[in-house]
Amino acid sequence: MSRLLANRNIRKDFDLCAVSDISYDDVTVVDRLVTDGRSNFLRKLPSRLGGLSANGLCAVTELFSLRSAIGTVIGDDDDGDAACRELESHGVSTAYVESLAGRQTCRNTVIMDESSRLCVRNGNARLSGCTISSLKSVIARSRCAILRVNSTSSLAELSAFGRRLECVVAIVPTDRQLNDVAELACDLLACNVDESRHATSLCGNVSAGTAFRKLINLTDARYVVQTGGGTEPTLLFDRDEGRIRNVMPANTALIRPPRSCLNPCGTGDVALAATCSRLLAGETLADAFANWGRLLATAHLVDVKFATADHYIDWLAEHSDAFSRPSANAA
Repeated sequence: MSRLLANRNIRKDFDLCAVSDISYDDVTVVDRLVTDGRSNFLRKLPSRLGGLSANGLCAVTELFSLRSAIGTVIGDDDDGDAACRELESHGVSTAYVESLAGRQTCRNTVIMDESSRLCVRNGNARLSGCTISSLKSVIARSRCAILRVNSTSSLAELSAFGRRLECVVAIVPTDRQLNDVAELACDLLACNVDESRHATSLCGNVSAGTAFRKLINLTDARYVVQTGGGTEPTLLFDRDEGRIRNVMPANTALIRPPRSCLNPCGTGDVALAATCSRLLAGETLADAFANWGRLLATAHLVDVKFATADHYIDWLAEHSDAFSRPSANAA
């Protein structure tokens, strides 16, 4: 997946960058999720840094000895300062984080039941106002950029800019962009199964495989990833290979000691960042996701942190029976 810069005086200071919102997730656990009526409060989980950038970059930067950076905006408040300190403590550069005067850093209210199903309610509006030139600067200096940008026009501009400068671009579309997936030019497109059904105008009872095949035909991206939310398999497609790979989620019951209540917030972000970083290292999409993306996402799910690569290898050896090998079928 490597690309060479030809006749350009741009130094690639970063292996991986992420351009997306940054937030804190405040998680409340209830006995059940209901559309109307009343749920019984059980407990609150500690707030933790959320968003595509924070979850993904923090999980992979130290483990893989990556040079990484984040392009985003924060409020000029204590949460914004704390977020930058936490990112820097993991080795993530915040040189391209802009602080907006008079604004608050985003906080998400997340309601979760005991089976780890989520309902996210945004506590305050997503921040806007980041200058496009700042985001272009970090993308230009990165070998790979993961983009989740609310403005479709800005997303298209940033993706085209990065690809012209030999940056591998992965896109995670927002809800408002799902109807325009065919117009999102990128190297890797990542959706969950419900987003794929939306993007392909299929109803909710259509199989994950049917939605994924239609998604493949809708995009020109070389790599297509459809996550299954912990219940369905993750489906992977490398256009050069021409085959769909199925990767089953981990059997968390075999991972001891499991948490009494698993917290899935950010697991997809971790899986994507790990997968992109290993694609840069020359691995296939299936190996990158199965051997790294899925495993790191599972560790994130059960709240296991790795201080060193040896710690990760030991943990994997202990729990290898929880992870099946990917299978393949023709597209």
